[in-house]
This record gives sequence, C-alpha cells and structure tokens, in this order.
Amino acid sequence: MCGGKGYVEFDGVYADTLQLLRMEGKEMSGADLAKIDGCKPTAMNNRLAQLEIAGFVASRRYGRKRLFRCK
Repeated sequence: MCGGKGYVEFDGVYADTLQLLRMEGKEMSGADLAKIDGCKPTAMNNRLAQLEIAGFVASRRYGRKRLFRCK
C-alpha cells in the first residue's frame, strides 16, 4: 500500500473515517459510525477493515459486534 514511499497516505473517505473515529474518542462499531457519517454500515466496516490492515485502528469482538478504536 505504500508504493515504495515507506509510509501510507490516506485521503478521501478513509481519512474522513479515521478523523471521525478520532473525534468520537471511544470504541465504536461500524454501524454506529455509519449512522453519524450517513453511509451504509457495510461500507463503513470495509473502510475500518482497511484502516486496521494499515495499522491505524485496532478492533476487538464484543458479542456480535466488532468495536474499533484509534491506536
């Protein structure tokens, strides 16, 4: 994902999602963030999964939900 630059740049919806999670300042599910952002829960979960792969967010299971938080 870095393209040989040594760091990962996020822009567009990924940067907006990361900033939204940071502003909330607590663990949240993708569905809860989707309600705030106005997108579909599946789209938000896909964005959060990509941010987790890149190492910007962490997640944990809580019952049937997956809660995300900034690292």
